[in-house]
Amino acid sequence: MHALAHMVKVKKLKVVDSGFRVTDTSFRSDVNAAIKAFTWKENNLSDSEMDAVWDCVHQSAGWDQGYVDSFVNQDKLPPANDPELPKTKEKGGKPMHEWMKHIDSFLQGLITLEGRGDFTTGICSRCRSPELEAKYRCLCCDNFGLVCQGCMVSSHHHMPFHRIEVWNGSYFSQSSLKALGLRIQLGHPAGEQCPFPNQTWGDDFIIIDCDQIHSVGLNYCGCGQSPKGQVEQLLERRLYPATVVNPKTAATFRVLELFELLQYESKLSTYEFYQTISRLTDNTGVREPKDRYPTLLRIVHQWRHLKLLKRTGRGHDPIRGAAETRPGECALLCPPCPHPGINLLEGWENAPKDLKFLYALNLALDACFRMKRKDCSSEEVDPGLSKGFAYVVEEKAFQEYLKKHDKETEPKSTCSRHDAVNLADIRPGQGYASSGIATVECSRHDFKRPCAVCDMQRGER
Repeated sequence: MHALAHMVKVKKLKVVDSGFRVTDTSFRSDVNAAIKAFTWKENNLSDSEMDAVWDCVHQSAGWDQGYVDSFVNQDKLPPANDPELPKTKEKGGKPMHEWMKHIDSFLQGLITLEGRGDFTTGICSRCRSPELEAKYRCLCCDNFGLVCQGCMVSSHHHMPFHRIEVWNGSYFSQSSLKALGLRIQLGHPAGEQCPFPNQTWGDDFIIIDCDQIHSVGLNYCGCGQSPKGQVEQLLERRLYPATVVNPKTAATFRVLELFELLQYESKLSTYEFYQTISRLTDNTGVREPKDRYPTLLRIVHQWRHLKLLKRTGRGHDPIRGAAETRPGECALLCPPCPHPGINLLEGWENAPKDLKFLYALNLALDACFRMKRKDCSSEEVDPGLSKGFAYVVEEKAFQEYLKKHDKETEPKSTCSRHDAVNLADIRPGQGYASSGIATVECSRHDFKRPCAVCDMQRGER
């Protein structure tokens, strides 16, 4: 420390191997003036020139020798700015500070889009016909201006699930492509109409998409050009039907894919997802869409099962159908665990005795009696789709096994009061079908084994 009249005590930054280290030290108050004098633009100084620079800084600015040495040892020049100065709050939030200067222009832009904006002539921006009133706009397309009814329909033959609004003289109100005359023709190329179309029953077909629940006009092919049935014609257009007989509701593939990822990443429930789409359709409550929440639940259940079969190669077996899937065939095996014929070398069973532990499979039993299942349904009302295909055991075979061991009781512990043992034979209570879940898993990697998850009947039994 220099014995001078004007000394300032601050926290110093010292360069270390892992970055900077904060140290308390003192220096003369004219350090900023010294730094300003050294604005180096190049790094090709010789060792003697580098030492001279640091000696000058050390003497004039009053920097302690340890702080100087931390830079000299790494062949670094004096910093262009004072490292002790605190970072300004604006530096990290510079984009936000810049945006705050333009709040009014952003607000004006949003308000302009609520009305006609610059399109006040009433002439269609596409066909330029003065005889046709331009009062329609699409919220999903680029803002290319207001168009007439004919241009709106013709430009959306390949995009039938866009959101349409119409200018009523005072504001934009919700409309639909169905109201404008657009018909979705299945079994034919987009834009081509069937000479003998079969209209959907009731002509009130509902399609659930990512941003709206659409009521559309939909026709099946009736001329014989497409030999496919109604379900196949819908799937061909990436529409998943809710039923296989006279479907009146379908979900787009993209909304099912979106919800699948959203649920994995954010734990979003099906109800919350459906309510979000419903509010995007109408957030005023004046014209609520038809309730298709139970339908979406069923579609999602089927979609996940089909994805399971697809990802495990069950769609490429020319002999066995999906119903003939073997037990545990769709389960994902623990990658690090030993699997003969997969990740073990030939002759592994002949390994020396002192190396056999390398090929051991360590399994553990686990159970949770807090995961109770209420007795609110049955196999007849809500049949399971995976009959032991993955991790959960096949229900029919499991129930037959339980009947054979129904009279067995778990011996009570005489040396401890462990509830998992002493309460193993306690039934879950009225209104419950199972008292929890039991699993067999890899004890090293916590990976569930194929066909190794089942319901418990009494306590942790």
